[in-house]
Amino acid sequence: MSTRPMKFACEIRPAQPEDSAQIAKLATQLGYPSNPNETARRLEELQRSSESGIFIARLAGGEIAGWIGLFVFRSIADEPRVEISGLVVDERVRSQGIGEKLLDRAEQ
Repeated sequence: MSTRPMKFACEIRPAQPEDSAQIAKLATQLGYPSNPNETARRLEELQRSSESGIFIARLAGGEIAGWIGLFVFRSIADEPRVEISGLVVDERVRSQGIGEKLLDRAEQ
């Protein structure tokens, strides 16, 4: 019998306004209590910027299993670079390769 964890198939795509409630739930798991309305407002602000992005991992059943936030960091001392502002995978499906898929998308 294999002890390797099962990998979940998921779609990685940009976050949409209708994802706000599930994004807020995951942010709360991460330790940042959020509500869907606040999250929807923040998501809208981030989507207006060409220097930030939020990607979600959506399982086949439609549930959001994780998200990653990115932004362009600018400094006078260095070239611009993309940094991660947040990364969370639902505690029920951690260690299944979802975080790795989100990081791969971020690198793209």
